[in-house]
Amino acid sequence: MVQVKHKGQKTPGRRQLRVAEILRHSLAGLLQCFPMQRGDLRIEVMITVTAVAMSPDLKHARVYVRGFHQKPLPKDWLQQLRTARGSLRSRLNLDLKYTPNLHFVEDESFTYANRIESLIAEDHARHDQVE
Repeated sequence: MVQVKHKGQKTPGRRQLRVAEILRHSLAGLLQCFPMQRGDLRIEVMITVTAVAMSPDLKHARVYVRGFHQKPLPKDWLQQLRTARGSLRSRLNLDLKYTPNLHFVEDESFTYANRIESLIAEDHARHDQVE
């Protein structure tokens, strides 16, 4: 399980982690073939949910998402996803007192990791040329 902390909050409790993981699995199933608009075309894109962070009261969920780039995503893909959060929320089948409000955030950790990896590779290449 991925542990994501909110600002100023202690490590999430077991219940928060368990609910976050259930929510991540449920949303991943709903977003496998998500319909979006690109201009006049209606396309289906695959979006993956990398992590979910729950608020302590379990009423809000920050959902970290990224697209599988086999098809180019529309420029406003995150906004389209945010617009559809009400219908996604109603389609969730969770056994909770409250269904959490969904707040979608683009997960940039993969881009960051790739950048670090390329910097390390450049540094190794520079060292190999010096020796």
